[in-house]
Amino acid sequence: MSTQKDLSSQKNDWKIAASEDMEKTLEQLLRALASTSLRYQELLMLNGEYHRLESDKRKGILDYDEQVLQTNRILLRVIDLIDLIEAPDLKGYQAPPKAPPPGPMEAIAREAARLRESMGPIDTQQIIADEEDPLDALMLMEATERKAITGFPKIYRRMREIQHRREQGPKVQALLQGLKSALGAMKQFAEPIDVMDGVIRQVRIDAKDPTIWIRYRKLKDFAEGLEVDQLGAIAGQLTEVQAVYQLIRKGGWI
Repeated sequence: MSTQKDLSSQKNDWKIAASEDMEKTLEQLLRALASTSLRYQELLMLNGEYHRLESDKRKGILDYDEQVLQTNRILLRVIDLIDLIEAPDLKGYQAPPKAPPPGPMEAIAREAARLRESMGPIDTQQIIADEEDPLDALMLMEATERKAITGFPKIYRRMREIQHRREQGPKVQALLQGLKSALGAMKQFAEPIDVMDGVIRQVRIDAKDPTIWIRYRKLKDFAEGLEVDQLGAIAGQLTEVQAVYQLIRKGGWI
């Protein structure tokens, strides 16, 4: 794919195809993207969610309305991911012969790694708070707290778009301040959810109490639908996250 115009056309084709044949389109995207690309990793997760949904359909676990809801949710996320695909994400992409010096994001990520190695545990929240430039602070936040932030897809996607477009202004400041104030709650929410993600299918099969699955799904839906102006709502969900986590732990799944 030689030009930006070619890529734009291909992305439109993928989006149309996804609405017609999700499984085939996911396979095409996985073949097209480089395995080292962040988009490829995100696509793997979506592909897994799609096939779990199809399995649940075959087993008759979900009613029709829930099937439609879950399918549409995955479709929208696939379309959003396609919008974010850039030429370097594709297999066979060749960088210009003389690449420019590492950008701010790479430099900050390397510096964060160097600090972790040389100093052991560090207060990343304080480092982020001390950073004066909003874009640099967002890049540092992604480098050091990515696992927690990716638990909230819409917020993470907005952060990436801001970095890619080098945006400035009040909206960037608002996102940064919101993330700074909510980062602790985001970590407290995302860490147990990440653990539960690995066992929840077995819990759904084994648990005699179906409300465990329902409560877990509500938490996942909350995280997946959270917008940047709703960050303050995370704190109100922490008690429920811990309650569901303890139920799963008490049941012996973790």
